[in-house]
Amino acid sequence: MDGDGLAENFSCLVETAGPYEAAPVVCAAVSGGGDSMALVLLLDGWARAKGGRVIALCVDHQLRDGSADEARRVGGWLSQRDIECHILNWENPKGASALQENARMARYQLMERWCRDNGILHLFLAHNAEDQAETFLMRLDKGSGPDGLSAMSPVSERRYCRFVRPLLAISRQELRAVLDEQNQDWIEDPSNQNPRFERIRWRRTMTEQGLSADGFCRAAERYGRTRVIVDRETARLSARCVSVHPAGFINLDREVFLAAPSELSERVLARALMAVSGAMYPPRRHKTKQLLDVVLSSQNIRRTLGGCCIDSTEGRILISRELRSLPNPVPVSVGMNLIWDRRFRFCIGGAARHRPSPLFVQALGEQGDRDVRSLSLHSTTNNIPRTARLSLPALMDGEGVLSVPHLNYRRAGENSHFPPFNPRIGGVVFQSLNSLSGSGYFVAY
Repeated sequence: MDGDGLAENFSCLVETAGPYEAAPVVCAAVSGGGDSMALVLLLDGWARAKGGRVIALCVDHQLRDGSADEARRVGGWLSQRDIECHILNWENPKGASALQENARMARYQLMERWCRDNGILHLFLAHNAEDQAETFLMRLDKGSGPDGLSAMSPVSERRYCRFVRPLLAISRQELRAVLDEQNQDWIEDPSNQNPRFERIRWRRTMTEQGLSADGFCRAAERYGRTRVIVDRETARLSARCVSVHPAGFINLDREVFLAAPSELSERVLARALMAVSGAMYPPRRHKTKQLLDVVLSSQNIRRTLGGCCIDSTEGRILISRELRSLPNPVPVSVGMNLIWDRRFRFCIGGAARHRPSPLFVQALGEQGDRDVRSLSLHSTTNNIPRTARLSLPALMDGEGVLSVPHLNYRRAGENSHFPPFNPRIGGVVFQSLNSLSGSGYFVAY
């Protein structure tokens, strides 16, 4: 397909991942490379035809000399086409390990937050057919199952917006043709030639072996259709056997959970572990399977996995946060909103007055729990397992525990710096960044 042909077909590719607003205002991730430059030009034509517009977001990772100049060059190109562009800077320390992965996560976080702050619902990404094929091969090499082999979804539901990938069936050659048709230059990122990155090694292998991306993309789509079905059945099992407590722990109905097919039980278990731990990724699949096998073979066990404690008894399976790897104390101030440990959302209420020692949030812990029990006759602890109790967020100062909303505890003589525990009006809410039902996998029909 030449550039003109792709431009004519692009509307169909985008609409398949809809719906959108009547006059859509959307964002596009633009690095300046050929793929993202083609995407933003195609989106510009589509959005203008609908009475909307596209806004480009360009992230400067500051990883190499000249990156700021390149970002400004991209902004200049787009300005000449009357396309709004915002440059977002990654300011945090970079580190030497997992550089590409950390940069990717930072890029998505910066753009997603910009969309949140500006009321944008759709962020478009320029992943193409070769990207999809490389992802498939990387996951195949690691022994991934259907979830991994489905590769990238055309739509990913994120916390604040949707990630839309309309180009997964379009080759790099076709995207370069769009740029040639519109006389648009682009920037070649030297990291795209660096063989120390796994993706680049697979890219070279495909080229050297003369492998087409089409077959891998079709395989990924078939796995994606399977994943949609399995995701649906996993969510149904979760609805039947999972009970979530506001204090951040989960009970599984043992009988219902273990009566289900092991493939579904394993997935429910992995998602429950992620929801309770707040971990970015699930445990290795073989470890989750080993845990499930132990639960199947014995009624009374205690194990740890993925940042969680798992206690299995005759009637239930209790999953609570493990005490290791909890966050360090987090300084806070009145009026601050915070997501702590990727699990609890809360705000600090009360009057903004001077305190002799700073406020901070940390896990209640052993000492804090002893203090609360000794100082309060009204602490609500009976229905909260010990491990879950010790990992609750507590507001502290230099003298010790100020407030633990889940335990209905407030130090005598203090005005509450937490509003009462009531999700309707604010306060501390268990709101894990990992959904029990997963984000879902989208297949374009």
